[in-house]
Amino acid sequence: MNIEILFLILNIILFLGSKQLFGFLYKNEEKEIKYRTYLSFWLSGMLLVLQAIHYFASNLLNNDLIENTLYSVASIYFALIFQAIVHYIIRLKLGEQKEIDGVKVVYDSPTSRMWSIMSIIIITFYLIYTNIQIWSAASLMETTGIIGLTLGALALTNGVWFPDIYNGIVILKSNAFDVGETIVIEDDVYTVYKISFFNVVLLDINKNNRTIMPNRMFSSLKIENISKAASGRGLRNTIIYKIGYPEKNINEYIQKFKEMVADVRSQVNEEYFSSHDFGVMVNSTGDYAIEMIVSFYTKPIPKTFTTENIRDYLLKPKQIVNECMLIKSYEYEIDLSTPMLNVIQVEK
Repeated sequence: MNIEILFLILNIILFLGSKQLFGFLYKNEEKEIKYRTYLSFWLSGMLLVLQAIHYFASNLLNNDLIENTLYSVASIYFALIFQAIVHYIIRLKLGEQKEIDGVKVVYDSPTSRMWSIMSIIIITFYLIYTNIQIWSAASLMETTGIIGLTLGALALTNGVWFPDIYNGIVILKSNAFDVGETIVIEDDVYTVYKISFFNVVLLDINKNNRTIMPNRMFSSLKIENISKAASGRGLRNTIIYKIGYPEKNINEYIQKFKEMVADVRSQVNEEYFSSHDFGVMVNSTGDYAIEMIVSFYTKPIPKTFTTENIRDYLLKPKQIVNECMLIKSYEYEIDLSTPMLNVIQVEK
């Protein structure tokens, strides 16, 4: 069979199956799949047009120009596919398998990210060399000139792309947070959706939208990871109750409040709470109310991309404790309502 016919059949197969191919190579990366599929359609379509021109109109047009353009586009197209396959193999062999929402997915590790960058550099320079050979610019001056221009362009623009790539590797290497974990930035809660070469994609829990930050900006922020606890107890939460002073026997009154909190602890389920007892502390004694702090530990938020689940872990523990405290306050005859301080001014 003629090699041109084989090339045409392969191109048609790739044209029809590029979405399935990139969907397999870039699982759970919708944006990357969409971008590479779109680029693949364009390159494959250009190849089909150039092949048709080369076959039907080569006698009317400059045949060398058509062939060189055809081979050049083909080299770019197959470099795109080859790089995607290499990236898939590197991630599969050197990446880290993580379970998010019950699904095991392989994500980049610092090692796989470094090798992916190296593969892109090698494939890019090989692509440049291939196109130099295709267009017969093979003299020493032409070859070094083209490579020199490429290196010069990279050197001049390194302040744009290098800091994000470097900080992306630092973020992965630090292991301070991971994909699927919940973080707090300036009182806003996010879950980490993706750590790419140039930016971090976050899911905003409150607004339920996506936030994209450059890696260099992200690494300079103060970030709290609430999916990782500092100890085995879990994440510490506190609720403040302001109760009125009793008419007599303050010690018994405080002891009864502690017994009420212990009763509440026995009533809450273990879905969100750790197995440790609730803590009670007198925080301050004001002019008209005793400020009691009730502290408790909750389980770290599991890795998830579902913002509803994260909101449950953030809000439900306090809701459950407040509801149980309200119900138990009537049984123990402790008024949780903050007493009002009425200031009366008597004019002379």
